[in-house]
Amino acid sequence: GADVEVSNNTFYVNSKDSTWGPDAIQFYQNNSRANNYTATINDNDFYVDDATAAIGINTNAMGKPVDNAGGGHVAIGSDNTVNGEAISISNVIVFGNGINDEAYTRGYVGVGVEFDANGKIIGGEFSEYSLGLEDALADGYATETDVAGNLNIVEETLLVDEIKVEFAPASEAEGEKVYNINLTAGGDVINRLNSADLTFLFSQIEGNNEYEIIASNSEVAINPVDNSKVRYEFHYNGKTDVATDTNATITLGQVKFTGYGKFSFVVDVNANDTNAAHATKLFDNIVDTFIPNGNAANGEGILDVSDKTITDVEIAVPVRTLTINLDFPNAVEDNKIAYQDMKVEITGTIDGVNQTVTYALGTDGVYAMANGDYVVEENRLILNNAYTVTVSGAGYRTARYTVTMTTDKTLRFWNNVMDEAQVVEVGKDSSIAKVTFLAGDIVKDNNINIYDLSAVVSYFGSVSTTENGYAKYDLNRDGVIDSKDVAYVLVSWNN
Repeated sequence: GADVEVSNNTFYVNSKDSTWGPDAIQFYQNNSRANNYTATINDNDFYVDDATAAIGINTNAMGKPVDNAGGGHVAIGSDNTVNGEAISISNVIVFGNGINDEAYTRGYVGVGVEFDANGKIIGGEFSEYSLGLEDALADGYATETDVAGNLNIVEETLLVDEIKVEFAPASEAEGEKVYNINLTAGGDVINRLNSADLTFLFSQIEGNNEYEIIASNSEVAINPVDNSKVRYEFHYNGKTDVATDTNATITLGQVKFTGYGKFSFVVDVNANDTNAAHATKLFDNIVDTFIPNGNAANGEGILDVSDKTITDVEIAVPVRTLTINLDFPNAVEDNKIAYQDMKVEITGTIDGVNQTVTYALGTDGVYAMANGDYVVEENRLILNNAYTVTVSGAGYRTARYTVTMTTDKTLRFWNNVMDEAQVVEVGKDSSIAKVTFLAGDIVKDNNINIYDLSAVVSYFGSVSTTENGYAKYDLNRDGVIDSKDVAYVLVSWNN
């Protein structure tokens, strides 16, 4: 029950190997009785090295209280200095066997402690081991934990008078974006959040997207109101950890967007008559309401719903690459594009438009391999869409194949008759064929016979040029219609 004062002293302390220190001042008490002393330390100057605390408090000195009452009270004035600087709680060390043990540490240790006229605490910075501090606070005051774990006294009954709804990116994958739906107090602490009621507004700018509100943890229950899927109520589903409902930022849930295109997503300000959040006052567990037009005079906080983080956000269309190999076992010469008159066409949705894109052999993007074969690569094909590929050329049978882009795909076409059936779509056994893009179908009747042979023979010996259009008779595109072209017709006969 003693009042102890230590004031107007200068202390010089060096590190030493000591069980009881090194400290300039140390309180120690080791008995079993209620130890309800009060110590004040004012207007002292401490000069210590880096390894020395200015003041040390052994937890036994806090007392072993009777019925959880009492304990030692150490109030350190802000007029004390350490190495010429104002003292802070970091210059004070609390130690001992009873640390973190409520049976011992029912008192408090604080720097800059302020009292009201009734001797109740209304200010100061306190050690995290001040477990009995709440009993000494004036009505309407409470503790707020800082990043170092120390306790600060909050003067108001509300920790915050304004909180904000904010959307924060959480994850991203192909065809998907996820954002956290947060309540934040701008660095202050929201005290014991109970529930929130928010109505959202989704705007599709281009493309096709959908969204859903999902849980981010098991603590918060999410309920669509009236099955509207725009208004949602969030509340704690059995509070098991106070850290989840008391924080500077609290995550209510998440919004998950899927599909592709550009969109915006905000809290609907036209629903401000229902948008609200409900936390708990520090004093007497009174519920606080935060609404968009809150009035402090009415005991209401402000709910800021102006966040526009998800504005003109875009999810790219998921695309896949189609590789088309054109093999020429019956060789062709690499002559001018118009001379060859051969092309690959891909029909379907490309760049958001249903269209046909054409690749002429020998142009950019359709390059000749060392063996004379050609390759087309198209990387704009939408995932799970179907595309028709057409390979055609004068004097050649047109080949068509429809492929669904469930993944990157490779197609093969060839200009001869295979001895054994080959797959057109690599990895798909049902796509086998012996003939595809076949040389010799001059008259385009899908059958290589005497009519095609007669057409070639009738131009035998002619020179094929860009201007005369004889490319369809010059099957190997070497510039002259000769026995090699006749041979191409004969090896494909009746196919």
